[in-house]
Amino acid sequence: VAGDRTLTFDELRAQAAAFAAGLTALGTGPESVVALCLPRGADLVTAIIGTLTAGAAYLPVDPALPAERRRYLVEDSGADLVVTDGTAGSPAPGARAVTIAELTDVRNGTRTPYAPVPVTAGTLAYVIYTSGSTGRPKGVEIGRGAVSLLLRELEGAGAATGEGRRVGWNASPSFDASVQQWVRLCRGDTLVMIDEETRRDPALLAALIDERALTDLDVTPSHADPLLDLLTPGGGPRPLTLLV
Repeated sequence: VAGDRTLTFDELRAQAAAFAAGLTALGTGPESVVALCLPRGADLVTAIIGTLTAGAAYLPVDPALPAERRRYLVEDSGADLVVTDGTAGSPAPGARAVTIAELTDVRNGTRTPYAPVPVTAGTLAYVIYTSGSTGRPKGVEIGRGAVSLLLRELEGAGAATGEGRRVGWNASPSFDASVQQWVRLCRGDTLVMIDEETRRDPALLAALIDERALTDLDVTPSHADPLLDLLTPGGGPRPLTLLV
């Protein structure tokens, strides 16, 4: 769920396959790094799943980051390709760039059904950068097995249990907390995207929790304190699981 847009798992699978086919046609495959310069939304989810389906790794580049930081992430990572939503150019001049619309364009009907590329637990899944608070940001490479382990640990800790859960994606795509939010798709949970304006305003966030019937939300302590005072006992499902 992203604003007024919704995707079923079948629709997400089809769109991710089209995205993966586009990547493969451009020569992107296992161990390639694809920079995703996309805001939180349905397109970002499609791009993440599509990149992984193609056997490649994704590099999240939040468009809200300063321009210099975005350029550094793309150049330092050596990303093979940059994917944008078309509202702005590549964050790094000279980097090979394409829009998500171009990758998923199947109007010519020439693409055949796409089979996911075989991978192992050690195949690179994503590259994410540290904050750089103690120096220059450093890229950390994470394998597929670690992502699977993260989901198992969330389930084992009781942070991802039961069926029919509705999980809010609250974190910046460029922070590792985002992974433990989108990975919930892998257990059949519904992912609800939270836009930047809403996540910054406790009143708007509380209203969205009730309106979208969220059951799980990953927040920082500074987010949680004002939020708890605004949640109405009769609104939305209770209890609401907060992962702080």
